Amino acid sequence: GDDDYCSLGAPGIAQLRILSDDGATTTQMAFDARMPLQAIANKVATLRAAGASPFALLLPDSRRQFASAEELKVSIREAGLEPRGTINVIPLSACESGV
Repeated sequence: GDDDYCSLGAPGIAQLRILSDDGATTTQMAFDARMPLQAIANKVATLRAAGASPFALLLPDSRRQFASAEELKVSIREAGLEPRGTINVIPLSACESGV
């Protein structure tokens, strides 16, 4: 229940700049820093064209890349994106995403 959420530490706001894979769009968003990166991925998915290729979230500062469900369980805070950060959306080729 809520206890699990509380154990993740104090709430914090992460102000994020999300750069689209074509480099044309920058989206500013704020998330609770305790949320998993999956929350960002879900948001990005809604912004992309229907049928767009699978994608990964790349953190340019640390060069870390998150694509699988397992990787996206990492919290925004753990990924070092609090209080602010930049995320690049990078397309994955079909062979990388395991489709």
